[in-house]
Amino acid sequence: MKRVWLGMLLTVALAHSPAAAVVLRYKYESGEKNRYRDQVAMAFAAETKGEDPVRWQFRSESLLEQKVEKVDGERYQIHYQTLENSSAMQPEDGKAEKSEHLGDPERIKMTSRGRVLERKTLAKDDDSEPGMGYTTKLDEFAIVQQIFDHLEFPERDVNAGDKWEEHIKVDLTPDDPKVRTFEEITAVTRLERLVTINGKVCAELVTDFEVPLRTPKDKESSELGLSLEGTILGHLTTYFDIEGGQSVVELATLGALGKMTMAPSGGQKLTVGGKLKVNIKTVLVD
Repeated sequence: MKRVWLGMLLTVALAHSPAAAVVLRYKYESGEKNRYRDQVAMAFAAETKGEDPVRWQFRSESLLEQKVEKVDGERYQIHYQTLENSSAMQPEDGKAEKSEHLGDPERIKMTSRGRVLERKTLAKDDDSEPGMGYTTKLDEFAIVQQIFDHLEFPERDVNAGDKWEEHIKVDLTPDDPKVRTFEEITAVTRLERLVTINGKVCAELVTDFEVPLRTPKDKESSELGLSLEGTILGHLTTYFDIEGGQSVVELATLGALGKMTMAPSGGQKLTVGGKLKVNIKTVLVD
């Protein structure tokens, strides 16, 4: 499943002896439906000089449905929607805000090697042109989603221990068509081993990446005297069913550390430091 999103496996994973090389490919059929249980845990802290720190935690559990709408050779059109959701935002000093909001469905087009070619949010009354669907300026999740969407399996066969690199051009300000803040990053994936999960022989794939954050070069940033520096770190472990051609478990850990300074002309200088940690677990529901 081409979604992002740590925890212990709920099943026993049995390692295999060294085996022959394997081919990693998604193998969907038109009309196929799959469901995934998705769990997210986040913790955020921000500090401003002279003020009390701001901290909050977020938890959610969702049931997601994946429906394969179209198969065209080695390309797929897939519809995603959230069927159930329970989430809570808990400030350090305050009452938890709970929600069952399902969000908007999405439609993606992807290759059998996992590269997402197009991602479109299917919001009501949405007449926007198809695109990659990232909408929030300097949003860590929008940045990371671009990386996940560009990950793809090698064209060649792979053995346990093999690794490959992907050089990805990431837009740090994806919501503003007038501003492009590109950063080229390298994502490294390694096939660690073959394991059995719920009777399925799976490839254990581990991906690591780092994204440096920097100040957007736009009018708003200039007027605010904005200066931004920081880093996003990502670690993704995927258990991919080789014969079935689909992800059965995805575990993601994301971390962001940054500092933002605003010094507008004639105004007071303000510096805010922030830390964000996210753990995500997505498991195929049999």
